[in-house]
Amino acid sequence: MTCTKYIFLLLAFCLAASCNKEKTEPKHINVVTATINGKPWKAGCKESFLFGFTLADLQYYTNTGTLEFGASNIARDSSIGIRLWGLFNIGNYIIPPNIPCATFDKKDPCGWQEHYINENDPQEIEIISINKEKKIIEGRFSFIGRDTNCLSEPVHVTNGYFKVIYRP
Repeated sequence: MTCTKYIFLLLAFCLAASCNKEKTEPKHINVVTATINGKPWKAGCKESFLFGFTLADLQYYTNTGTLEFGASNIARDSSIGIRLWGLFNIGNYIIPPNIPCATFDKKDPCGWQEHYINENDPQEIEIISINKEKKIIEGRFSFIGRDTNCLSEPVHVTNGYFKVIYRP
């Protein structure tokens, strides 16, 4: 076989392996949904033949209780991010205000709008479960984000839900 055929077979194998990885994961894991200004929003991804599917990135450090979470929709024109400290147990948490700890970003004619929470606006996150054995965190969230770039109307993020495998 020529070198080109070997490269083609290697790429085909990588593609098949990444597709099989997605099919074997349970469907109820790696879910991120919300309602944004009254419209449904869902995290999504496009397949990469080298890296497979990446729906959301959730980092959780059990020694510090630090959680950093981010997810984009399939069009990659909007994303949600949440950052918390001191998360060791299930329960309700307050998202720290005035820093990028809960964001909704969207592509707009004036550039990327970054909507951060304000301490005077309602916001909450509930951690429903932390499974350290399977490295899965499940939670609900809601917040109002205010634009820091274009001074557009606030973004109301409600009915947020995630159940995602975390790293490291």
